[in-house]
Amino acid sequence: MLLKCKPTYKFQSIEFEIDCEREDLPNVMDLYEEILEGLIRISPDQSGEYKEPATEKQLAILKKFRIPHPINVGKEEARKLINESMNKSTK
Repeated sequence: MLLKCKPTYKFQSIEFEIDCEREDLPNVMDLYEEILEGLIRISPDQSGEYKEPATEKQLAILKKFRIPHPINVGKEEARKLINESMNKSTK
């Protein structure tokens, strides 16, 4: 079956088609969610201004140390969260 997908967040979207079988649907949903998370990460913040997304390394550190953060965390915000977390753990 041919699926047409269009994940959308704040008027940003990516359209794609994928040919799959019924048993492939969980993998398609995972792909859809990954794309949506990417759109959220790169979207403008509430002020409408673009913020540089956190780096893959920053995201890995946030995940590894289970530091709470918004899905669309920016580079500067991630840096602050990581520093605050590390300062707390060394006290």
